[in-house]
Amino acid sequence: MCAVDSISADNLGIRYSNELVFKGGTDKSAFVTLLPKEDRTLSVSSIASICKGDFLGIFAGTVCFSEDLSITYSIPGPSGRLELNYSQVTGVSEPGGKVNVCLHWDIFCAIKQIMLFEPLSRMAAQHEQYEIYLSSGNAERGFLEIAISQ
Repeated sequence: MCAVDSISADNLGIRYSNELVFKGGTDKSAFVTLLPKEDRTLSVSSIASICKGDFLGIFAGTVCFSEDLSITYSIPGPSGRLELNYSQVTGVSEPGGKVNVCLHWDIFCAIKQIMLFEPLSRMAAQHEQYEIYLSSGNAERGFLEIAISQ
């Protein structure tokens, strides 16, 4: 479980001031949206063509400090107990599978050209992550539960 501690840009390892959070490419984060799928879930997709290296935004998840890092639901941060928990986010392929974006800590960048309305897909760090995301019930619990509860 995540503990409440002070989180700053220094802790996150990201510069949010006047410096860019990515190197190369163009900021295309305004062209990323959620689109409904047939099974009542949502996919993260682009509404514009994306080129390799383009910045696609900050990853959706909860940044927190945790005593017990879950390799299934989170990515370790740049320091100590800091983690990015993405247990409620879909769009993942099995390790070694077909992907079009990469996730570095919490920044999305395109690793190949992405066409309009093509769902974004990142590689699962562990096979267990991929198996969890195969379930449409898990996907629905993710995005939709958050949207309804707010």
